[in-house]
Amino acid sequence: MKTSFVINYFRVPKAVFNHIYDVLLSEFDQNTKQFFCHILYNTNLLTNRDEEGWVPFPYKTIKQEWGRDFPDIEELINSGLIEVKQFDINGAQFEYSQFYKRCREYRVPLYILENINSYYPSELEGWKQIYNLMTGKISKKSNKTKYYDHNRNPYPQLIKDSMKTLRDNGVYFNKEQIDRFLSQSKAAVEAGELNPHRYQQDLNAYHNILQADIVTTEHSSIYKYTPVHSPQLTGRLSEHGIGLQSCTREMKEAAFTGIPNLYNYDLKSSQIYGLIQWLEYAHIDTSWLTTYLESSKPTYADQVGISVDTWKHCLMALIMGANLTSTVKDNDNSISRALLNEFNGDKDLANKAAAELFTVLSPLKKVLNHWVDWLLDTYIPMNSVYPRGSQILINKAAMTLTLDDYKDKKGSWTPELKRKLPAFLLQGNEAAFIHHLTVISSNHNYQVISNQHDGVVTIGEIPPEAIEYAKTQSGLKYAQLELKSFV
Repeated sequence: MKTSFVINYFRVPKAVFNHIYDVLLSEFDQNTKQFFCHILYNTNLLTNRDEEGWVPFPYKTIKQEWGRDFPDIEELINSGLIEVKQFDINGAQFEYSQFYKRCREYRVPLYILENINSYYPSELEGWKQIYNLMTGKISKKSNKTKYYDHNRNPYPQLIKDSMKTLRDNGVYFNKEQIDRFLSQSKAAVEAGELNPHRYQQDLNAYHNILQADIVTTEHSSIYKYTPVHSPQLTGRLSEHGIGLQSCTREMKEAAFTGIPNLYNYDLKSSQIYGLIQWLEYAHIDTSWLTTYLESSKPTYADQVGISVDTWKHCLMALIMGANLTSTVKDNDNSISRALLNEFNGDKDLANKAAAELFTVLSPLKKVLNHWVDWLLDTYIPMNSVYPRGSQILINKAAMTLTLDDYKDKKGSWTPELKRKLPAFLLQGNEAAFIHHLTVISSNHNYQVISNQHDGVVTIGEIPPEAIEYAKTQSGLKYAQLELKSFV
């Protein structure tokens, strides 16, 4: 279940700390500084082509964290250090709405981000002294991978072994090429040729790399950093601070340039093949999906009138439980958000595309509804376990979903479970495949240096026998690894 909390750590180099504390926030008390730094951290985290850095922050969470010593949020707004999102609900503008269950959303404006960015050092020497913005004190320890959750329950052994392997291998990167790429990206932003949020996303990733444990290699421009990961609910691993996992493809290409014997593997159409396998198991028609795999992806995108990337995003969002509507809805809907972003917020164009998308994907939506009903009515009763009296479902990555959390007062399944199940099972298979490939790598003379969710970056080729082993252990009988360029 989703919970809201205030971060404890936000590590920055000394020059950035001094500028934020002694210049930008010099007139504010510690609680207000913490509030701003929480928003700054999450603005950076959420800055991508969909979210654009808006940070939901419920009043209840603020009250629980600071009590009567409430942060001076209004003065932060009046000073231009943060801004508040305006929601358009039925033609009216709101900052929040109890009726529509929308809390206030904040972000640090782009010009403030740019100002702060100018104080980040480009040389490793400037990263030797790190401060924690949330406490205002020197941070003596670097981030470390934890092998247990917030309740100190250990993660599944497969996931722990995968995280340990990634930690020990480290991630090689070409600092010289990244510096050159980011310099070119900044120039493109200034010329109006690149989305500034896209540049900010890559810059955030780089800053988090530079504060990691870094060692030199025999190549002067190539370094190695120690990544920190934690598992998602489905078993996928998320690299803390984005790193080279979720930055842009162009950034990855620059970072991995010139690294000897490097391979980029992608799990081909993993969610589509995985879904076909599940539908076959449930004896549900797979013809829409098999036809799709045999067809040209641009054909579908052209029919809807959107880019191939947006088409893929909408298709995957639908498979993972997003709602399909004939008009764009509010920003909570992943598909609507993608369509609005595609047309730079133009609702008329987005609605036209939404109507076409609804027509194209409605047959698949019916299949997905049938599958989810089968999961609820047949699969869950046959595959649930009941440790300590709770009803639990376990996926192939050995992650657990506590089903009792998704029952209403009458004991019926909530709509949220219908949205959670597809991702929990499909990404569970995918994650298990990637983890098994990672864990057995030392036995087959290759190193996995970066987990890319639906692929891996390696030093050395992955042999067929390793792929077959991962297929067997994960249950992904249709899994296909293919070599791809980053761009």
